[in-house]
Order: sequence, then C-alpha cells, then structure tokens
Amino acid sequence: VQLHNSYRITPTVYRVPAAVVRVRGVLTNTTPTGPFRGAGRPEATLAIERTLDIAAGKLDVDRIELRRRNLIRRSDLPYATAT
Repeated sequence: VQLHNSYRITPTVYRVPAAVVRVRGVLTNTTPTGPFRGAGRPEATLAIERTLDIAAGKLDVDRIELRRRNLIRRSDLPYATAT
C-alpha cells in the first residue's frame, strides 16, 4: 500500500507536468514505531521536497522561491496530477 500511495501522491502541492516514478520496497521483521494514516505520504513528501532543494541549488534559485513558483494555483483547479 505504501508504494502505491507513494508514487500516486509524489507531486504533492506542486505543478508537475510529467513524472517518472520508480519505487522499491524493503521488507523487515521489525514493527513500525506507530500507526499513521496516509501510508506513503512521508516518503513521497521527502522525495519531492529533497528534489526541490537539489534543483534550487543547481539553478542557483532560493529554495522557497522555487517552491512558490511551482505551487498549484487556485486558477489551476481542478488539477489532475501527472501521476
């Protein structure tokens, strides 16, 4: 379930016109630290936010400004994500 949700919600609140997502699952015999709803969301959020930080560095743009420029706007709604 986490892998399915993770790729589906990866774009989060940003305009992403096209996407290629590769996920890998790892099994363990240890128990989770606690239950949470929205399985996959923390992993997806980490992936997109880290990607934006790296892109901002390569483009020499403020990381907050890059996020602001790429937020889904009210005028874009309803919005269909690339995934």
